[in-house]
Amino acid sequence: MEEVQAAIEIAKAPVEIIKVPCEVGEIAVRIASGTVEGLRSALYFVQSIREQYLKEKVSGETNVDKLMKVTGGDVMMIQVDEQRLQEVKSAMKEWGVLYCEASDLNVKDGKREIMFPTNASPRVIQLAEKMGLIQNESFKMVTPQEYVDNATEDKKAEYDEEIKKMKMSKPEKDLSPEQKRFMNMGEYEKCLSNPDLQTFTINKKMVHSVTDDYIESRIPRTDDYVRMPVDKLFLLDNEKTYFVFTDPNSKLEVFGPDGTSKGMKTAKELYSVHYRTRTMKPFAAKTQTPKVQSGKIK
Repeated sequence: MEEVQAAIEIAKAPVEIIKVPCEVGEIAVRIASGTVEGLRSALYFVQSIREQYLKEKVSGETNVDKLMKVTGGDVMMIQVDEQRLQEVKSAMKEWGVLYCEASDLNVKDGKREIMFPTNASPRVIQLAEKMGLIQNESFKMVTPQEYVDNATEDKKAEYDEEIKKMKMSKPEKDLSPEQKRFMNMGEYEKCLSNPDLQTFTINKKMVHSVTDDYIESRIPRTDDYVRMPVDKLFLLDNEKTYFVFTDPNSKLEVFGPDGTSKGMKTAKELYSVHYRTRTMKPFAAKTQTPKVQSGKIK
């Protein structure tokens, strides 16, 4: 997967390659990891922050740099009509709201996005009401995901070319927590799309212990436990669920409730008997793609 390699490259890229301050780059990665679903979309968001930073450096402004460092990534976005952009920016400055323009990912829609601190939301909404933006439907809150989804295909292609230029150089041991989380997102999606791996989803409440070598968890609908390798282990869903990927033919040891070994079973056999989802009636509840919180457990 190209996006997996790109994620690793961005995560490991030194300051002189991504051309933004290290702190700004890491915060952009943190925002993308926590708010944008799908690795390709996350890469586009990080690239949009990089693009806006480079644009501001040319004009002598430092809005992105300052906003990222002051908020630590706790930001929101609004979308306004392009013809009112300067008016809104002037009003936000007058009202003392720290902001920065977001890179324009869709020059055809007549809209622009502005990023600001989450704790300034009440003031921004009050400002929009006073300016008559809400009544005229010239203003709305947007998520980073909606912002990226609105990008034109031409803009995505442009970002793809920029991402390909990244070169790995930073050792994994020197990565920050945000960089490691971004890399884990890529590694998780790579495992998830690999048809040669057996996938186990394990509720954290079912886990007995996690070591450097294995995760031991109770087998669903039994009192027995199984040990699985942790080389492809991910903690998802706000640290509520483990995902384990392993070779379907690998042998996994099963233990009784008293810790006595009950022999070995293949991952494929174990999954087919105990982990395969039972047929259920469809329901209308909206589901969300889990966000990778961490990789191999230490």
